[in-house]
Amino acid sequence: MKEDLQYAIALQYIPGVGSKTAKLLVSYLGSAKKLFFMPKGKLKSIPGIGDKFISKINDKCKSEALEKADNLINKCNKLNIGISSFYDDDYPSRLKECVDAPLTLYYKGDFNCLSRKKILAVVGTRNASTYGNQATESIIQELSYQEDLLIVSGLAKGIDGKAHRSSLNHNIPTVGVLGHGLDMIYPASHKSLAKEMTTNGCLISEYPPGTLPDFHNFPARNRIIAGIADAVLVVEAASKGGALITADIAFSYNRDVFAIPGNLTSQYSQGCNDLIRRNSAAIVTNGRDIAEALNWDICKSSTKSRTPSSQLDLSKYTLEERQILSVLIEKPEGIHIDDLSWRSQVPLPKMASILLSLELSGVIKSLPGKTFSL
Repeated sequence: MKEDLQYAIALQYIPGVGSKTAKLLVSYLGSAKKLFFMPKGKLKSIPGIGDKFISKINDKCKSEALEKADNLINKCNKLNIGISSFYDDDYPSRLKECVDAPLTLYYKGDFNCLSRKKILAVVGTRNASTYGNQATESIIQELSYQEDLLIVSGLAKGIDGKAHRSSLNHNIPTVGVLGHGLDMIYPASHKSLAKEMTTNGCLISEYPPGTLPDFHNFPARNRIIAGIADAVLVVEAASKGGALITADIAFSYNRDVFAIPGNLTSQYSQGCNDLIRRNSAAIVTNGRDIAEALNWDICKSSTKSRTPSSQLDLSKYTLEERQILSVLIEKPEGIHIDDLSWRSQVPLPKMASILLSLELSGVIKSLPGKTFSL
């Protein structure tokens, strides 16, 4: 058993102690264990810890919390479920940077895969179309040459399941973040998929075994999907749903967000198209776009290259397209959309649709931070 693990888990069984309070206590005390042996009087010196909270921490409360933690650890051992606390060395470093990171993670499989150098989260609707499934398969295949790559998703039906299956097909480890305890699999149809994933990847959850797949758990688990990844790719999404929640959280974590453009008449492409329209996500049409944006190794054969700026025939473009392209030729390193609008004298409302058209044609590319280049 990891040092202090029982105490870190026991913290969560003390009334009034959530993840935020637990981290506050440990940051001042140095370890979770010290809380259980510290006189109440000394707790008053910790900012944010009041008398009401301190009054709850009596010997009986601490004893019961430790007993519950011990029972949980034993239960996890019997179920072959590993546990990592926020203070353990193997806790995912990217997730540890997030202010609302869970205090405890439960896992099955190779937990060390979360230390890989390149981690991409792939999310989308449960009602995946043929287009969405093909796009997921294509992009993951195009990224399969990347060394030290990991694909993360939520093991739900639709795009999530396709992302996991495509990763396995191309020998890429994949991680499923679940909204329930690891003593079950939801949906049940993904049991065999989940078992395959634990060979080189893993399943993780902030919920202890015995926790049912309650509806409210899934939006919360989306922050873990966003937090453990370098970037999030939204393949297909309706105007509301879990995929967009994940994208918004990723944006708040300063993660790159990508979206695949979809059919204008499809309700399950509205979310992606809206993200692109609002410049909340960079448009991608292949794996190379993602690799370039994240400064990952570029495989020359992964996709066809774009037309070099020296070979662009501006005469075949509209006046406004020529104005935009002329600026981009002068700025090969890329330029922010606001500066591009000012320099090209193309109004921002028009700019978005023109940039989308040029990007879909493979003439320009979208970079993180609302920046564009040839």
